[in-house]
Amino acid sequence: MPSYTYKASTMEGKLVEGTMEASDHGTVSLKLQEMGLLPIRITSSAPRTLLTREIEWPWKRCKIRRKDLLIFTQELHTLVRAGFPLDRSLAVLGQLAESPAMAGVIQEVL
Repeated sequence: MPSYTYKASTMEGKLVEGTMEASDHGTVSLKLQEMGLLPIRITSSAPRTLLTREIEWPWKRCKIRRKDLLIFTQELHTLVRAGFPLDRSLAVLGQLAESPAMAGVIQEVL
């Protein structure tokens, strides 16, 4: 059975991270909701190979990629729709941002 890494939030806004074995992405989401958690990000824990890992280029550190913006938008939608206030949602996403450039932009907004 595949393993998934997740980041979720309690209704109080506390971040929870962990791993879970499940048959698919949707099952992980349902299990987290049953535990009273709001899934924010669920990714496969499959080991990264040379073809699937991301290469960081030093001259591209300050740019926000389209993928990061899309993930941010989807996660912000999820949190706001779940009833989280906008400022708390942005604070949570600022902590979760994998891109330093994206985290910086979120902090500027706050």
